[in-house]
Amino acid sequence: MAIKQKEKTEMTRKELKSAGMHLFLTKGYEETAIKDITDFAGYAVGTFYRHWKSKWQLLMELWDDFASDFIQQSVKNAPAQADKPEMIQYLIHRSNRFSEHEITRKLLLTSHILSAQSGYEEISEWAQHYTEMLYRFLRESSGSQDEKALRSMAAIMHTILNAHAIQNIEPNIISHFDDETLSKCLLAMVDSL
Repeated sequence: MAIKQKEKTEMTRKELKSAGMHLFLTKGYEETAIKDITDFAGYAVGTFYRHWKSKWQLLMELWDDFASDFIQQSVKNAPAQADKPEMIQYLIHRSNRFSEHEITRKLLLTSHILSAQSGYEEISEWAQHYTEMLYRFLRESSGSQDEKALRSMAAIMHTILNAHAIQNIEPNIISHFDDETLSKCLLAMVDSL
């Protein structure tokens, strides 16, 4: 009996998350009320509050799910034994895919504003895996054993790729990165080790 209730609770949560994502993307975060989400999913407002304390908590969970999954796929699908240009192209390609994704375009700014209040750790965990992937690539492609320099370079590359990924979302904050120039710069960084 407990298993059925657990499954029902999880299904309700998924339906509310799906409704929230749909409405955040179509109406916008500010224009979406909790009642809109529960009405769309076919539940009472109280049901929402059994899962989240606020609308921002739902948004942050949705953002955490999306960004974590995207980073996880980037790490898992990174080319094995890639040469430097191939890996750099892969990294830029994934950065562009993230930037172009509807969820990124419509929810990134709001998630950044709200993130100061959140405690979601899955994004951080997968961001660490991504930096570790960059570190392994740098270690293998450069042959360097300078741990400090390799880890520093991996963190710098990760920061640059993050800026590249959000350049179209926050154009007033981030200057435009030309992919070809970015590729040359990243290759120069790798070659400098």
